[in-house]
Amino acid sequence: MSVVAIDDSVAIVLFGVLVSIANAIDPMAVHTSLAMQILAPVFEILISVGVGAVFGLIVTFGCKWFTGRGNRISLVVATLFLTIFIADYFGGSSLMAAMVMGGVFANLSNKYEEVNGLIYFVTPPIFVMFFVLSGAELDLAVLTSIGIIGLIYAIFRVGGKIFGAWFGARISHADKKIAKLLGWTLVPQEGVSIGLSIAAASLFAGTLLGEKIRVVILATVLIYELTGPVITYLTLKKAGELTVKA
Repeated sequence: MSVVAIDDSVAIVLFGVLVSIANAIDPMAVHTSLAMQILAPVFEILISVGVGAVFGLIVTFGCKWFTGRGNRISLVVATLFLTIFIADYFGGSSLMAAMVMGGVFANLSNKYEEVNGLIYFVTPPIFVMFFVLSGAELDLAVLTSIGIIGLIYAIFRVGGKIFGAWFGARISHADKKIAKLLGWTLVPQEGVSIGLSIAAASLFAGTLLGEKIRVVILATVLIYELTGPVITYLTLKKAGELTVKA
């Protein structure tokens, strides 16, 4: 879970940086000064971290004040929507701001586990709506159109995760089982990748780049979500870390 969280954080940061680079080299884009092109992703990151940290503190102290289940759920949901709105309004990343908010709360509050358990009651329908809306834009015919770009992405994504997890485990002297198996459990793909593909499609609306990003991500998400959970299950079973509930 920690690796996935770090993976998502790095992805969001690199997305902001690479969007600025893509805009800088796009001959059709309206260019600003070089300094602003360099500083734009820095500002986006700082705004996102600042907004997320502030609202993370609000949730942390709010959960000390509010003790009822309904009040705590309402506080978290309301704060999350405010985080997303304000981050977007000031040009930050709503995804990064929300992650920072959760990170601050998780590390500063001793009520985290309790509140996190309450949030599970409201998240399932949100996840369902998110995937339904994303899947509605996926035409199965695109699987034949992703071409060599999609194929290379699909292969190197899995290869990168397996090698990265192995290499990270080796240099950190982690258990051999972690080094050998962790990468395979990271195959499933959804969540942040879909959110960033939506952002990319919006930023590059009407362009070939935006269309390619959307098609490649949605097509590979379909593939990985059909195969990834099975691979993760088999890997956890091989590691002997599955807990079967009676």
